[in-house]
Amino acid sequence: MLRNLYSRLRERLNRTYRVEFIDDVTLSSSRQFQLKPLTVVLWGTLLFIGIVVGTATFVILSPALHSMIPGYINPSYHQELQETYEYRLDSLENVKDKYETYLATFRHLAGVGGDNISLISQAELQEELRKAGTNSGTKDADGELSSLPDNSGAPDEGSSLVNNLSTDSKPITEKVSIPAVRTVRRPVLLQLFPPVKGKIRKPFNEKSRHYGTDIVAEENTPIRSLADGFVIISEYSDKNGWVIGVLSEDNIIAFYKHNSRLLKRAGEYVLAGEPLAIIGNTGENSTGPHLHLELWQNGKPLDPLYYINFN
Repeated sequence: MLRNLYSRLRERLNRTYRVEFIDDVTLSSSRQFQLKPLTVVLWGTLLFIGIVVGTATFVILSPALHSMIPGYINPSYHQELQETYEYRLDSLENVKDKYETYLATFRHLAGVGGDNISLISQAELQEELRKAGTNSGTKDADGELSSLPDNSGAPDEGSSLVNNLSTDSKPITEKVSIPAVRTVRRPVLLQLFPPVKGKIRKPFNEKSRHYGTDIVAEENTPIRSLADGFVIISEYSDKNGWVIGVLSEDNIIAFYKHNSRLLKRAGEYVLAGEPLAIIGNTGENSTGPHLHLELWQNGKPLDPLYYINFN
């Protein structure tokens, strides 16, 4: 059966056909020639192969067309693209680490998530330096060691030295140069809006590490923003209750603690006098409904009574 099929197919392919062109008007034959189906198949196959080979050669010899081919991968281009993405990823990671450091500093100043961190006082710092036999050479005009911020998360050199002294158990044998850092008591600040009207129950006292002012006011009193700025902290702390912090111009950070409810979220922009929270009695350190207000500038605590009239 297959032999018969092969014979018939071979016969048809080798059969000679005559192609004739006839004029439609005069019906005269203008041209005629003979061909075989096998010849048509062979020439068609050669023409197809020629077109494919020619197109492929043209594309290979024309690099500008490579990117137009679906699925084509240029190793050098993708390597450059990968290097670019890796560089951008590293940059984003650096920015992320930078803002995480800032956030950790803000959280520590606000007392959120950093309740177990122990701070070293100026007297303890002097004692450590005395034990190590270190000559700092940075005394101020009164002969006392210049004050250093107690914030271990603040991004300054004095704070880094405090961390090193409090964590490193090895004796210091080299001379350590401590930058002279003076606590600015009355820096030039913006005009601050009183957050709440009330009586002062406990004022600012840096020696006892009470870095804020406690103001007693009526229940459900709204607490307003001191100045325009961005909300950087808006969360709960075991010791300080509901805490909200606002970063304003001149690196002023205001923390409002022991609130009963917060009205703003982190990342929002607030205006001076805009309500931020409701006065409350939350947190382990709270002994009654009041506002604990802290002011910080460049990592140093400020006395709010110097700048705000609470009456």
